[in-house]
Amino acid sequence: FLTMDKIPNSLFHLKDYVRRIQNIATTNNKSIEELALNFVAQNDNIDKIVIGVTSLNEFQKNINVSQGKHIDQKVYNQLSSLRLDNENLILPMNWK
Repeated sequence: FLTMDKIPNSLFHLKDYVRRIQNIATTNNKSIEELALNFVAQNDNIDKIVIGVTSLNEFQKNINVSQGKHIDQKVYNQLSSLRLDNENLILPMNWK
């Protein structure tokens, strides 16, 4: 995941969301990868997950953090509350 200083200015509005996710991860002793993958895996509206990786190491890390792990309901609800509807921010094809 990108560090805050690597997030481009065009996505500046996402920084607050990233900070909040980092805080949830730290508070619950989880990595952001673990929260992200398990959040979508536990969502009943999602039946397949497609992830992009840049290395075999990254792929293996994603497999390790997602196998048989769950986030508790409190954490799931915290992440659910971070709803973002701005398509310019959530759809990579719109990023400049």
